[in-house]
Amino acid sequence: MGLVKPFGSRTHSVDPTDSEYGDMVKHQFARNLISFSFLTLSVFSSLSGGNALAQSSGLSVSDYARACAAEIGPIPPFSCNAGVTAVPGDDLGTLLKSLAVRVPPSQILPISIDGRYVGEGPGEIPASEIEDDTRCDRPKVLGGGEGHCQPYSRIGRLPSVGPDGADDDDVHWTYICRRYNLQHNGATVSPTDDLFEDVAIIGSRASTGATCFFQMLGLKSAARVPSPMETPDETPDGHLTAEEFWLPAKAANPGQSDVANIPCYECHNRDPWIHTPYVDQVCLRDSATGGCQQDAAGPVPIVPRGADRRNFSGLEPYSFVAAAELGWPTQWETVDVDIDEDGNLDPAEKCTQCHRVGTNGPGRFNYCSTILVNSLGRDSAFSNRYLSSTGKRIYHRVWMPPEGSVGLPPPAVGETVWEQAHQALYPPEYLDKIVSCCRNPDQRFCVRQTLP
Repeated sequence: MGLVKPFGSRTHSVDPTDSEYGDMVKHQFARNLISFSFLTLSVFSSLSGGNALAQSSGLSVSDYARACAAEIGPIPPFSCNAGVTAVPGDDLGTLLKSLAVRVPPSQILPISIDGRYVGEGPGEIPASEIEDDTRCDRPKVLGGGEGHCQPYSRIGRLPSVGPDGADDDDVHWTYICRRYNLQHNGATVSPTDDLFEDVAIIGSRASTGATCFFQMLGLKSAARVPSPMETPDETPDGHLTAEEFWLPAKAANPGQSDVANIPCYECHNRDPWIHTPYVDQVCLRDSATGGCQQDAAGPVPIVPRGADRRNFSGLEPYSFVAAAELGWPTQWETVDVDIDEDGNLDPAEKCTQCHRVGTNGPGRFNYCSTILVNSLGRDSAFSNRYLSSTGKRIYHRVWMPPEGSVGLPPPAVGETVWEQAHQALYPPEYLDKIVSCCRNPDQRFCVRQTLP
């Protein structure tokens, strides 16, 4: 079986010269999607209300899920397996049962090495040849296990519905099923392997900013991922219950793993959604044609676009459901850069005209020195260790290449011109100040903004 083509309607090896592939890359990286934050640390969140929450020292996944459903919307069960459009759920309540059959199949997140994709089709690289020090074109930013280029992770969307079950475009739920190891039970992982080391869901309501995160860590079957809302009686025989599959939101036992102590907010610190070259290889599919869904901005990514200032004000609200119970921050700020220190945000300050830039959280994960510097193509350690020769080129290394690429030659033959164009648009001293403001927003050239 060949690798599922990232952007097209056919199932075969990916051809990087394909026009639809090129259109997707152009839209995703040269126009509007890359945000200065990350997806791909695990996926959690919070809402702000607490009337559905347990009042004990712990917060179970089911209590947390009900609070999230009240502020955002319900979360159906799904499958990380290839081609599954409905999972067992005869005993589910009417709402979850109706949503479970509406979940589209997950999609493989491709891994390529200098243009050759990892897969089982002709001309593709067998997964057995991938090692923990393999370098690839678009590596995962969130590492773990055996490197950053493990194949066959999967990603998908859940139905956008409100608490009453009605369709609601204000709501987005996205899940990711991650592989960290190259072998399971002595066998090389395959596209149909149902064992994953990490499954995560993130959901958010755009108008209020209310956001929730759910997390599974540890090797488990994801053939049927239970809704974090479902009761044990609703889980089919032979499958894991919600409490068995998901981490608790906050464990009653301080020594137990939970979502509260995984600082999701340290990466998802400017809005819920993080775009990387890795996750933005795939799009929402049109059920009729199999191709990418389109909107005014181009192909629609699986990871929602978030607070892009060309579409929003930049001051959209952001909050976590049950933040107090989780011990997470209850207020957020972003930072702009006044490069010439004249008190105005000028056209030269291009990055923050469109993208919100967060600041470091109080915990252990350093957003500014990982996600932000990677997005700017300024993390030489990451580049040297994980990027292939193709990945080190300007149009891969920098998440936002010269915008529009108007008048530029094809990047493969005009790399020097692209580098010059990028430096002209985004001077190194400006990029240095962005990183500096992220790390220390109290400097005179940093403009702090508190989100509602």
